[in-house]
Amino acid sequence: NTTRDAKGNMTEDAEGNKYFYDLDNRINEIRMNGGDTVEMTYDALGRRVFRKNGSDETAYLWWGDQETSEHASSAGQPVIQNDLWAHPTALNKICARAVDGSKLEIEYYHKNYLDHVYAVSDDSGSIVEHYRYSAFGEVEIYSAAGVKLAVSAIENSITWNSRRFDADTGLYYYKYRHYAAQLGRWLGRDPIEERGGINLYFFVANSPLRYWDVCGLSAKISPDQFYQEWFEENFGDLSEEEQEKIDKKGMRDTVKKECIGLTCINLGTKRRPDIQNCYFVKKTDNDIDRKKAIDEALKKAKDRRDEMIEDKECKRCKPFPGKKESVPVIFSIRFWMGKKRRSERGDGTAQLSASVIANGRPVSGGGRGQTMIPFDYGFFDESAPIDKQWIHANHGGRGMKVKLSSLEDFSEELMNFDTQVFCVACQKWGYRK
Repeated sequence: NTTRDAKGNMTEDAEGNKYFYDLDNRINEIRMNGGDTVEMTYDALGRRVFRKNGSDETAYLWWGDQETSEHASSAGQPVIQNDLWAHPTALNKICARAVDGSKLEIEYYHKNYLDHVYAVSDDSGSIVEHYRYSAFGEVEIYSAAGVKLAVSAIENSITWNSRRFDADTGLYYYKYRHYAAQLGRWLGRDPIEERGGINLYFFVANSPLRYWDVCGLSAKISPDQFYQEWFEENFGDLSEEEQEKIDKKGMRDTVKKECIGLTCINLGTKRRPDIQNCYFVKKTDNDIDRKKAIDEALKKAKDRRDEMIEDKECKRCKPFPGKKESVPVIFSIRFWMGKKRRSERGDGTAQLSASVIANGRPVSGGGRGQTMIPFDYGFFDESAPIDKQWIHANHGGRGMKVKLSSLEDFSEELMNFDTQVFCVACQKWGYRK
């Protein structure tokens, strides 16, 4: 049996370990049934910067949401100073560590498609330690010779999901929450509440072989995994010969073009999506009115989609292979338009053109010196669970992750977007050899 406090945080587990939290629902103390007491401290940005267990102390340095180094000591004497090499703007892009702070001794992380570290090698390429996991992340550690170890011989704690594993408590640290692999559950409620799903404690929708998490907020999937599942869903009924022909048409490369690629592949085209039937989200001054404006714009898009179905406006479009007919589908674009470029017709539709969104990328200015503006495409999969209906991706090219979000999460108000539209277009097969 387990117990929880009024905020839903686990305060005692079945083994008798007790957990204590600060006002922001972050674990600041764990009293282990065996007698150890583990203390944790966080900075103003919610990042864990200090951990203590008796005379063993560890300090962590960060760059944004990415941990960059670990400095540990025991009884006041330094024992570990490992600097983590990672892409500073991409979460979980840890690739190596400088052992004991040395630039001459490097160990490299080897990871799979879910960002699980399965091995660590030295400068010569020799494996020094490797790892195996249960479906939900319980870790087994092995030496280079294959001997099972109780703890890491190289003092490595970067393992499952490239998150840090605490051998004393058996928990993984995900910045916003701690995760118990033996339970397959988070210890605290989801900080984004029901936007992450109606179950506030389950780990990546109970599908850890498909999804992974970065910060303890939402599930993500790799582009290759997404493509495989998308391909099976759309073309799984065709013969192997037909599937092979379709697979060679460049769709996998389209997926890797980040959010616009994910929208294009669902529309069945390599080119930018059709933006003739789009509806603006009206400008508002508060979150409540903004949510209403988003719902209203999406409803207009759904009504337009139903109208297109009734009038059979997609009948001239070539349907996906194996499908009887082309159907209208919904997607959304968020971008920076500026007051001078905003144009709305009387019926609420957005007057957009290639000059506003060139090749899927909104631009400002014209001619020489044209400036690229941040944008975000999202495709609406109405058949999916409500917390995973919007398919989009992170930006930056390196380390792309496919995001499956609720409408509220996808439409989150950010400084680099001042405009959002919902569009309707025919899903048609435009791929050629």
